[in-house]
Amino acid sequence: MKKNSNYNGVKDKNLPMDINTWVEINKPKEDLIFAKSFFNHINFVCDTLYTMIIPNSEERKNNQPMVISTIKSNSIKLPVIQIKLENCGIEIVLSYDFYNWKVSIKSKNPISIESTTLLNQEEELILNYPNGFPKDKIYNSYKNNHSKFTIEIYSHYDLYILFYIIKMNININMKIKE
Repeated sequence: MKKNSNYNGVKDKNLPMDINTWVEINKPKEDLIFAKSFFNHINFVCDTLYTMIIPNSEERKNNQPMVISTIKSNSIKLPVIQIKLENCGIEIVLSYDFYNWKVSIKSKNPISIESTTLLNQEEELILNYPNGFPKDKIYNSYKNNHSKFTIEIYSHYDLYILFYIIKMNININMKIKE
């Protein structure tokens, strides 16, 4: 994968910050065309994906998704979100620009997604721009490293499937430990 040295993010000295605080500070004006999409995006990450991967509400409360950077798309400031699952050794960084998702995964155990159609394993992902990711959160392709990779996903459904696969990998690894 080619790493671009350009930084497409909006610099913010107050980051990292938990996502709820960030949304309160940065919610777009309601009259903007993409304002509803902004809230749908935040709700999808926090209420659907995050709840699936961490079903325990107490654990979620103590381990909020963090905004580590931002991007701008369609005149709206959007978060680059980091989800750390320290007890599982997994870190997920994701951003969405209303067109597609960029996702970086770093895991102490390989993530098995070979049998899905989420990605073409023969294709090297070339990020033309890092979508606000800090440079140290942009990795090579899944083909090169199943524990540390960056992929591009084109639908909310496929992202949901990826999170489901991560959840299943976590469950398998937790059972192996027992």
